[in-house]
Amino acid sequence: MQIEIISVDEIASTNDMARELAEQGAPAGQVVVARRQAQGRGSRGRSFASPEGGIYMSVILRPDCAMSRTPLITPAAAVAVSQTLEELIGLKTQIKWVNDILVNGQKLAGILTESRSLPGSTQIDWAVVGIGINYSNLRSDFTPDLRHIITTVRSELGPQTKLPDPEILINAIASKLQDLVSNLDVTDFIEYYRDNNVLLGREVNVLNNDNSYCALVEDIDANARLIVRRRDNGHREFLNSGEVTINPTKPAQPVQPRKGTPVSRQIYDLAVMGIFLALIIIGSKITLPFPIVPKTLQATFVLLTGAFLGWRRGGLTCLLFMLMGLAGIPVFAKGGGFGYVLDPTFGYIVGFVFGSAMTGYLCERFKARRWWSVLLSLLAGLGVLYFFGLVHLYLILGVFTEHSLSLVEILRIGLWLSLPGDLLLTGLSAILVHRLQPVFKAR
Repeated sequence: MQIEIISVDEIASTNDMARELAEQGAPAGQVVVARRQAQGRGSRGRSFASPEGGIYMSVILRPDCAMSRTPLITPAAAVAVSQTLEELIGLKTQIKWVNDILVNGQKLAGILTESRSLPGSTQIDWAVVGIGINYSNLRSDFTPDLRHIITTVRSELGPQTKLPDPEILINAIASKLQDLVSNLDVTDFIEYYRDNNVLLGREVNVLNNDNSYCALVEDIDANARLIVRRRDNGHREFLNSGEVTINPTKPAQPVQPRKGTPVSRQIYDLAVMGIFLALIIIGSKITLPFPIVPKTLQATFVLLTGAFLGWRRGGLTCLLFMLMGLAGIPVFAKGGGFGYVLDPTFGYIVGFVFGSAMTGYLCERFKARRWWSVLLSLLAGLGVLYFFGLVHLYLILGVFTEHSLSLVEILRIGLWLSLPGDLLLTGLSAILVHRLQPVFKAR
């Protein structure tokens, strides 16, 4: 995304100006930046102190998702700010659900997200994310009532520390934020948001819709909802919004990992690997009547294994399939046994392992943001599969046999006749993966 910074000396609110620009059709990536805000706004209608020396920016976003996903934008912004501060200036921060950045319990930055849907639609038209960071100013630049609850980057790193130009941070935060919200169906950033949140395991006071109660914070789910257990009735509540303050008299409680205990995670991994292993085995028995050469679904299931399970579990599943066959279990198309290594098609089985791993690696890297990125990942895996298959086919039929076949004949047998069908199945698989992969990511 191209970042375009619009700088002003002083303004009432950068969010107000960014909203006007968004309504006028400004593209994603425009960032309104001010040295000072006269009427800076925070959450719940509060004012946001904005003396000179801070970073006050509002990023225009146009994510391709439903309005129901907007609660994830603020957590994404919190992660973008926290990671950028650590990467560029080495300042380790914490996040306070839902929109504050803290250092040692004192507020360093705040976030305010506003959005609008397309007319007559549930899709987001635009979102504006306002970010205020206490940067090169000092605590003394704030009013006395704020000095004990806020901090600044300058105060944390010391007056002699040379800070990067604010524009460097602005560009980095805006770029990272756009990257995180480009597909809000894939919420990998929630793990960082959760692990760096100060509320987990703490006793808190909750004010939500004029309803006040004490609770224990148990977790943050994949939709960034705060999960609390009320002290008055023991009920669990899932909070999308609300004001939450820590009870300082109560020590933090241990928190269980969101994705389950190691044992439950291992059981889940084994279960899904077993399912895809079964699909690979039966895939060789399912034949589709393509012209010239009928196609089985085995190679398709191999690529889907990598796409859904990732490169580690996907590659391991295919490796297990290969080892089972070599051990004599009749999982290969023509049976099993170590002698199968001399079969002309054994190279494709080796390619299953590396092709699945390649597909999984690229899908994880691209994060399934676009259909075409999934397609490229699957095609790369298919290419790896064919590479190993053709090399082994050439060695068996073109080198180590008495009546060797030419390279052209090898390519005809091992590539040209089967490639059209595989390309069609790969295209259909890309649509399936793009639709369903978030389900596997959420687990």
